[in-house]
Amino acid sequence: MVASLHAVGLIHGDLTTSNFIVHESPASNDSSVFIIDFGLAQQCPIHSDATLEAKAVDLYVLERAIASVHVSHAKEYLDQVLRAYEAVSALEDAQLVLRRLRVVRARGRKRSMVG
Repeated sequence: MVASLHAVGLIHGDLTTSNFIVHESPASNDSSVFIIDFGLAQQCPIHSDATLEAKAVDLYVLERAIASVHVSHAKEYLDQVLRAYEAVSALEDAQLVLRRLRVVRARGRKRSMVG
């Protein structure tokens, strides 16, 4: 779902696991997932450096939320999210976003070490 949002230049701005709602339908034994709370969302040009950064930050926020809330399964969940992101995104776009995600992660670690 995140890759689909990003594909059209929509940045959520607050991707936490609390902003994903799972609706289970007992009648059909099926479930649907919805993303909510687009209060910080922004529409960006699809191919720009600023959009690439925003996509990576979106994923980083989700990564930090998974790590803090789903501690015992964080690595597994994040791996699944990133694999799905790659599978749905155009390969080149996914690679650029994931490469930028590594840069964002490094910045986040340095910021937390300093202050």
